[in-house]
Amino acid sequence: MAPFHRIRCGALTYVLALTVLALPRISPAAQVSYRADAPVTGDTQVDYYADAAGTLGLNDLMADASRYLRPLHASSVHFGLSTSAYWLHWSLQSRAAAPTVVYLSIAQPTLEDVRLYVVQNGVVRQQHQAGSRVPAREQVVAAGHPVLPIELAPEGKYELYLRVTSRMGMLLVPLRLESAADLEHSQRTSLLLNGLISGAFGALLIYNLLLFASLRHRAYLFYVLLLPATYLACTVIDGFGPWMLYPSWTWPSNQGLMLFAGASFALNMLFARALLQTVTIPRLDRWLLTVAAVSLATALCCWLPPTTWLYRLMALLCLVTPVSGALAGCISLQRAHPQARFFVLAQAAVWIGMGTFMLSSAGVIGFGPVVRQGITLGVTLNALLLSLALADRIRALKQTTERAESNARQILERRQQELERTVAERTQQLDQARRHAEYLAVTDALTGIYNRRGLLPLVQTAIERAQAEGTPLTLICFDLDHFKHINDDFGHAEGDRVLCDLVTLTRKHVRQSDLLGRTGGEEFMLALGVPLASAVQRAQELREHLQQHLKAGRERRPVTASFGVATLGPEFNSLEVLQQAADAALYRAKRRGRNRVEVYDEKDEASMRTRAMLRPKFGSSARLRPPKTI
Repeated sequence: MAPFHRIRCGALTYVLALTVLALPRISPAAQVSYRADAPVTGDTQVDYYADAAGTLGLNDLMADASRYLRPLHASSVHFGLSTSAYWLHWSLQSRAAAPTVVYLSIAQPTLEDVRLYVVQNGVVRQQHQAGSRVPAREQVVAAGHPVLPIELAPEGKYELYLRVTSRMGMLLVPLRLESAADLEHSQRTSLLLNGLISGAFGALLIYNLLLFASLRHRAYLFYVLLLPATYLACTVIDGFGPWMLYPSWTWPSNQGLMLFAGASFALNMLFARALLQTVTIPRLDRWLLTVAAVSLATALCCWLPPTTWLYRLMALLCLVTPVSGALAGCISLQRAHPQARFFVLAQAAVWIGMGTFMLSSAGVIGFGPVVRQGITLGVTLNALLLSLALADRIRALKQTTERAESNARQILERRQQELERTVAERTQQLDQARRHAEYLAVTDALTGIYNRRGLLPLVQTAIERAQAEGTPLTLICFDLDHFKHINDDFGHAEGDRVLCDLVTLTRKHVRQSDLLGRTGGEEFMLALGVPLASAVQRAQELREHLQQHLKAGRERRPVTASFGVATLGPEFNSLEVLQQAADAALYRAKRRGRNRVEVYDEKDEASMRTRAMLRPKFGSSARLRPPKTI
């Protein structure tokens, strides 16, 4: 296999992009999620009010709810970085025949103040408080995130009012109603996962502490300091710390997050400098030092009064730090640094963890125990890969010593074997690249069918075969009606989706022997080995199928297509003539109102533009036969 350091950064970026594009699309979650076995039913729609001053009381809100509350039109309850207090309201009803208890689970440990009011018939029956400002020991339900019990009478109807604030993190409020069994199961899963993560961090810390005591290299020192700072930041983010490690304290869950995260960012940059030896790259080295200094200063600001700009700076560092690490790794990779490959993979693990958390925050994927801890898992994998980088450094030193002690013949044989292996892999890669390039040259990148360059030679071959064997061949040209309006009204991304849907629907109406391709923006061509009447019937069926099933936009606007048909014959004896005849019929279908199938007929061609287009191509020896109009 080719040495890893010779892989270009562009190729690595290309692979990561393909990986992201290959991820399945997952439907957004509802605003309020009800577990199937939870003995309640209720609204999934949430009403909210942003109390910027934080002074609005429950009684005032209930007295004039129509004035304050408005529906939240979003896939998840997410207000970003905000210092406002937010009121949320929805209703539910017990479907149990006996008194029961359900639990409102809010899987966001960094919410500072969470207050729940359960109202029945205008009277507050229950109220609970949770959040990072309340020690875990004093909360009604001890868990890694706010969990509030709701006692329900048989068939009782309730209004729920929830007030949340968060000055230190994202104001994300994933609402989920669970039964006691669900809550117990999720807590066991979280404990198991956090136990594995804690064990991994502990093992890495002890192992590398011993290595530092033996080797006295500052890269190991920075790594040993990085591990506990990173672990403590993760325990705040996933709620394990205030739940199990310091249930009587609240400062680690509040000021501690900025302290631990800032220290972790700073140590990560210092570790990158020591491991990758960026002192030989002055500009990169100065940038890493700058990021480390800003991160450390941000960490020391944790004792200042909470301000929005400070947390926005921390959020920016969450993006800048892994980008800076990845940049340093890629530059070192190009300079053939042996440990850079593990370092780049470690930064990629952080990005994947952050991406998973962001997708969860945006409501794209559900807030399961594993997904909720995307950042923690990514950081844990990052720590493991960085440890492998340090271990690889020892391995590299050992191999260097062994190579120095080897004789010239062994070195020559080894280099010859490496050269043969490299040549074989490069040959294979070039062959794969050539085949891939050939595929891309004849394939439409958006829809996956033939493009014009790939389709026309195949149609030409089919025409020659049909002429030699005396078999029929009919050409259908079709395109979408008013496609420009789709792009203008819904955007080009929706237009691309409509084109892909059109291809999917069309494929259901073609045989394996039929040739389908995209010849222009919204123009397609279909070559069928059937007589004209059969082709017209299939075109009609395809038109009706598209009219029924092809939609655009959220309003599901119907999308139609127009078709032009021409068949191979004595006067249509070439691809050029046949294609232009089908195009002329398509143009007439457009002119006659669209969403129809037309067969070329020279007698009915009133458009001088079409006649002028066809006459130089066909000439006097290729007059077009006037078939029937459908």
